[in-house]
Amino acid sequence: MIKKAFLTALLVGVSACSSDSGNSSQSNDVKKSLEMKVKNIIQESYDDDGNTTLVIKNFSYEKDKLVGISELSEVTKIELEFTYTGDKITKANYQVGTPRSKSVTGIYEGDKLVRISNENYKTDYTYEKGVLKCIEEFHKVGDLWRLLRKERFKFDQNGNVEELLIGEVPGSRIKKKYVYDDKKNPYSNMNPYFKCFFGEMNLLNQKNNSIKEEIYNNETKMEASKTISSQIEYNSGDYPVEIKKIDDKSGKLLSKITITYI
Repeated sequence: MIKKAFLTALLVGVSACSSDSGNSSQSNDVKKSLEMKVKNIIQESYDDDGNTTLVIKNFSYEKDKLVGISELSEVTKIELEFTYTGDKITKANYQVGTPRSKSVTGIYEGDKLVRISNENYKTDYTYEKGVLKCIEEFHKVGDLWRLLRKERFKFDQNGNVEELLIGEVPGSRIKKKYVYDDKKNPYSNMNPYFKCFFGEMNLLNQKNNSIKEEIYNNETKMEASKTISSQIEYNSGDYPVEIKKIDDKSGKLLSKITITYI
């Protein structure tokens, strides 16, 4: 049975590509690839009972700006519309089914997004020397803000998230470590903060595509409890067009992501 559900896209990357000066059509093709933007993403996820979960995400543009995303599922349909001030996303309106809707506002310090919030929800982004260090998500209960999730980041020399710690109490946090390719991120020509408004917080600053993810149930553990590898197919511009996620221990295919561009 095929179901539809929400997508958490595990996509990341940046790289240069070369052109052949003796082949004008190839040069034009490469130039076009450098300007590619995501048109849609389809993710199929596979559970242990043989069921397939399908998610379809479509992206809408006005000129060079991403103005909307729709995510289709069997459960519901999410419509997200962005409002800009200059090149910054300063507001996002969500329509989740009917008649449920909400909006959030983005606050910046200089070019850095430091908060996304409404009356009941806020996510704070903390930087150190211009580099993202921490994300904290809160929900309002009465007059108090309750911490729901905290993530701390360590980046490699290429600007990718090398290590992610999830949790509030040191010594008991979940740890994730990543290894990357040198190819281009599907989102590399798009506003860097749209992923935050869509809830994909941990993709904020990444530059390349993750080819291995190691998950540790506790940050003190020396051995990963789970390792997920990615098999990636690229187009001529070095953008991913298909990503297969595989559990290293069982060899099981966990998901397949297909990406098309404009």
